Amino acid sequence: MLVSKQQVKVQLAEIDAPELRQPFGNRSKQSLADLCFQERAKVELVAKDRYGRSVGKVECRTVNASARQVATGMASVYDRYSKPDSPH
Repeated sequence: MLVSKQQVKVQLAEIDAPELRQPFGNRSKQSLADLCFQERAKVELVAKDRYGRSVGKVECRTVNASARQVATGMASVYDRYSKPDSPH
């Protein structure tokens, strides 16, 4: 993702998606790219994970990226970090 014309890596908040080397990993990545690639993204950073990675709520084309990934079966809700008022 580009933030102020600078690329920033952000883990999507409240979901668990397959890693690239896992089954459906590439399909999940492509699904997210179909929504967000070359699009202006609204990013609300919410935390750093235990590995120091940025975790955030991401919106592309006015669509919550985490909710879209769950709705299309490309990720599952990560109950441990999901809030009751989450859009998924």
